[in-house]
Amino acid sequence: MAAKKMLLVFVVMNTIIPIAFTLTLYDWQILIRNESRNQNLTTHCITNNGGEDVGIHTLQPTWKEFFVCHVLVKKRSLASCDMSMGNSHVHFDVYDSDRDSKRCSGKTCIWDVNDDGLFLEINGQRVLQYRWS
Repeated sequence: MAAKKMLLVFVVMNTIIPIAFTLTLYDWQILIRNESRNQNLTTHCITNNGGEDVGIHTLQPTWKEFFVCHVLVKKRSLASCDMSMGNSHVHFDVYDSDRDSKRCSGKTCIWDVNDDGLFLEINGQRVLQYRWS
């Protein structure tokens, strides 16, 4: 009888624990701003390792895109985007829970994209993260 109870506890724990560790801990906001004077920015963003497709958006100059990345318990969370402006293109991680939890403030990563490249706001300063090639 004790062996059956132990087996039941083992089965229940192996079912519940994986579910508990994939729950959302909190939401992280990503803001992308097109700061080009005259070029559109096209984005296609995906969060949580391909789990949530944010969709394709074309941002005219001064337009913004805003989306949420659900940060998971005990699991690295990512948001990546394909971005293109003019003839330039990049695939870039706009949020990595391991990298950005200390770089972005207020659970928000603010990205400014212009003709020079992609800039992340860190401590109120725009810091170049990727230069268009």
